[in-house]
Amino acid sequence: MRSSDRRNFLTVLSTILVVITSASSNVAGLRRESPASKHDNGKDSVPKECAGADFATFGRPVMFHAYDGLLYGLSTNTERTKLGEPVPLSFWIVNTSAKPVILSSCALDSVWKFGLEIRDASRRIATMREERDIQTTGTTIVNPPCLRNVAVPVLAHSCVQPRSAVDLAWLYTLPAGRYTVSFRDGSLLAAKFTPAGTAAGVLITIEPK
Repeated sequence: MRSSDRRNFLTVLSTILVVITSASSNVAGLRRESPASKHDNGKDSVPKECAGADFATFGRPVMFHAYDGLLYGLSTNTERTKLGEPVPLSFWIVNTSAKPVILSSCALDSVWKFGLEIRDASRRIATMREERDIQTTGTTIVNPPCLRNVAVPVLAHSCVQPRSAVDLAWLYTLPAGRYTVSFRDGSLLAAKFTPAGTAAGVLITIEPK
């Protein structure tokens, strides 16, 4: 297994474990107010379910409506980074409905590989995997088949915050520039994403060395 694929697998496994353990914490009513983050991307979009989340560590997420009261969020704890340094991004899941939601592990697995939309001023940035596919086969698969799916429950009125961030530099070739990161419509997560607030996505600036 390539080191990049191993990192992706560990990230997906961590996300699934976070969903389960965070849901248990929400049931117990563990709501502790965290210090406000200076990164206020989409501040008005964060639902009340995330009132006790660790914004200081992961940044305040930009939220997107998916379906049936389910929202997904993206955040970064640094809006500016130097070329060659990590480009951290964190993934959030929030269920604002009064009923539990069952998610697919295949859908969660697709977030980092196929579920993001990263754009500069003129175009969408392809992942390294997409670039390899195009070079070898002339095309790329947006939603490849998933051979093993596991049901992942998200409890009602729960906020599943990340435990760690993913370095986008593992997945994308990102030269110096300004980027907007959002979710990709038509991915396994949802057919259409609608911003919950005024921000269209997470803003990340990579400065030259």
